[in-house]
Amino acid sequence: MWVPYMTCDDTEGPTRNCAQCNDYFTKCEQCMPGYDFNRRGECAKCIRPNCLRCKPDTDNRLRICTMCFGMTDSSYPLNITNTGVPLWLDSAKGTCNRCVSQVQNVGCLWCNSGGTPGKHCIKCNDGYWLDKGQCKPCGGGSMCKKCNQDTGVCTECNQWPWISWGLNAQKVCVKCTDRNCADCGANASKCKHCKNGPVGFGQTGFGLKDGKCVKCTDKLCGMCAYNAEKCNGCAGDDWTQTYPYLDLKGVCRKGTIPGCLNYRRTGACLECKNGFIFEKGQCNGLPACKDENCYDCRGNTSGCNKCDKGWFWDHAVKRCRKCLWNCEVCDAPNVCKQCKKSFGLVNNGARCLSCALQQPDENDVPWCERCDVNLNICTRCFPSDLYVPNTRGRCVLRPGVKA
Repeated sequence: MWVPYMTCDDTEGPTRNCAQCNDYFTKCEQCMPGYDFNRRGECAKCIRPNCLRCKPDTDNRLRICTMCFGMTDSSYPLNITNTGVPLWLDSAKGTCNRCVSQVQNVGCLWCNSGGTPGKHCIKCNDGYWLDKGQCKPCGGGSMCKKCNQDTGVCTECNQWPWISWGLNAQKVCVKCTDRNCADCGANASKCKHCKNGPVGFGQTGFGLKDGKCVKCTDKLCGMCAYNAEKCNGCAGDDWTQTYPYLDLKGVCRKGTIPGCLNYRRTGACLECKNGFIFEKGQCNGLPACKDENCYDCRGNTSGCNKCDKGWFWDHAVKRCRKCLWNCEVCDAPNVCKQCKKSFGLVNNGARCLSCALQQPDENDVPWCERCDVNLNICTRCFPSDLYVPNTRGRCVLRPGVKA
């Protein structure tokens, strides 16, 4: 969802109906869907119906549609539609028009504007393929997510958090036989890679052994998806704040430094727990603060130098306030700057959603620390000193590094 009626504190006055402000909240950079900038730089409502984006005509009224609801471009990476029917853009008149009745099916997103306008669909939803201007359901059953756009043969199945699906030999989506399997590909009874342990709950993950999913050999391991005997990430527990680390030999070790939250593979501390500050390789305790959500108040009896992760200092009310759900760094309550690990920033900072756990080959590491707005392309891996995203957005070992 977009943040409704967001306002940037512009020196020239407030900017209502703004979807994205600049980093300093001094100017609007993107208006809400259905709004656009007039010649005064204000976010005003598009006059014509079904306009996603528009521009002013000679009398400064936002009368000319430049993009319709349901269409997408780099400015709107997520599909946005509120019309219920596909549309086509008449660029000459600046209007968004409904497609003709024969292409008004649930699969069509938008239709042609050239030739005989509105007669042929040119973009289909997931689960459909384009056949002679019509959107038809993909083969492979109702769980098929993507299919060959020339034949309709299913190429990828949908995934649910609790049930995994794979393609069988007939290219039909079927449930994986093993309930701990994350992907069974073309053989429902033979798993390709297994589910990881729930992040932050300290539970042992699952890994492959003879095509079956068994618990990781290392009981402190939460990630061994492709090989039960090879750990890729240890099982940390957010509740008790205990986080084993993966040493240079690939074994999970319990930390020995008091107050340390995360470790390097050498055993050196990387990050301290709340209430501690990192100094000279050790975690030293901080004094208790008046605000229980303040991380560091040294020398600041009436305020806070730095709030805990997921909190920000509100100068107006003089206290730490909570960021959005699953947000780690923010300067305002409704806009996130950085999400927690394994979450991606979407809708221009309005939400933090879980990164998609999709690993196409056995060399990838299951833990994607940061991902892009589409949630399925990793931009930062954990641990970052060992793993790096490849050109497909999957985590692989850095060149010259051995696991």
